[in-house]
Amino acid sequence: MIFFLLVASSSGYWIWRKGWLANKVEVAVSGGIYREGIVASSLSDVTPAINMLTKVGLTRLDDDGQIQPALAESWQISDEDKVYTFNLKPAFDADKIRQSIEDNHQLFPDIDFEVTDTQVIFNLSQPFSPFLATTAEPIFPYGPFQIEEQKKGEISFIPRPDALAQPFLEKIILRVYLDGFNLTQALADGEIDGVANLADVENTNLADSLNGWQIDLPRRIYLFFNTKNENVADADTRRRLNNGDSLDNPIELTITTLANPRHEELARTLADKWLLLGATVKIETFTATELANEIVPQRKYQLLIYGLDFGGDPDPYPFWHSSQIGEEGLNLSNFANIDADRLLEKARQSNDVDQRVNLYAQFQDIFNREVPAIELDQISVQFGTDQSIKGVKSLTGLSSADRFKHVDEWYKETKRISKKDPS
Repeated sequence: MIFFLLVASSSGYWIWRKGWLANKVEVAVSGGIYREGIVASSLSDVTPAINMLTKVGLTRLDDDGQIQPALAESWQISDEDKVYTFNLKPAFDADKIRQSIEDNHQLFPDIDFEVTDTQVIFNLSQPFSPFLATTAEPIFPYGPFQIEEQKKGEISFIPRPDALAQPFLEKIILRVYLDGFNLTQALADGEIDGVANLADVENTNLADSLNGWQIDLPRRIYLFFNTKNENVADADTRRRLNNGDSLDNPIELTITTLANPRHEELARTLADKWLLLGATVKIETFTATELANEIVPQRKYQLLIYGLDFGGDPDPYPFWHSSQIGEEGLNLSNFANIDADRLLEKARQSNDVDQRVNLYAQFQDIFNREVPAIELDQISVQFGTDQSIKGVKSLTGLSSADRFKHVDEWYKETKRISKKDPS
């Protein structure tokens, strides 16, 4: 009899629990600590992540690359697209905002600005459509976290009382390691709950134990033709190589690239493909320092495999306008086309999105015809978090630091509340 009473009681409990759970919903609440490991050789390597945790911009870039409000709730562009007026959200300190702009003057070179209690006004000397993307740079001290303590190899953060958005996590700790070996050991020992870059984890099983998330970056790897080199000066030759068409006459080419596995693999793939077209390709590799200090500035290559960072605005002017040819410029193909120049100039002076799209489409037609370069790859990075950390997602960003773009939505602790009263 007792047995049957126990069974009935147990069954009744589980029926009650099932009904109770059916009327509840789990929501995030404040609490929990997240400890991340990051490989870095100096503090400057960690600074972008610190800024993403502790600062915000006047605007922000959403996951589709569109400009959205942040510290500024709205803005107007006037005086022939030269004056930008940002209307601030309430309760922010004008002196802090003014000081932040002055401390980051390199973002706004030769631009006059004024800060009032409710507005920030920038006066540009000429129209510059990528300017809104510049204002998304996190420089104002109203991010979700503030630094609690900084010591050798570790920085801890706690929620900022006057943050633009309050986070759920009660603390974040960044632990810095000099190499992947030490980071991997820390992960194995349970000293960290996630890693800034999964590629730094030297144990595959450990890496697979984490939830992996991808950040798609506005960085692309190109093969650049040095159009001043006689072997690839002819656009028809470049088009044939790009399209996979046989060459009229055999040629010898040299591809210069970074000494790393991915770049070398891309070079070998092109060499094998072009051999069938009539081009014999030699591959030469250099360190990043050699490329940056000597090879690239002096354009000492026939063909170059190299990456470009397009930033928050799609403006291709710095990479293809003829004014950017030379040691100080980023026109790595030495590409010069007067029609392309005019289109790029007009596009960066317009805030009309449809007009910019049309102008860039016309530029792309010229680019496809002249083939100064060939896009080879899109760059992304992966970070990892422990299974206990919720609210994390893959996204688009400008750098690895953008893994913290939505950190105010990350959570570890939850509670159940009635579906009828989700507040």
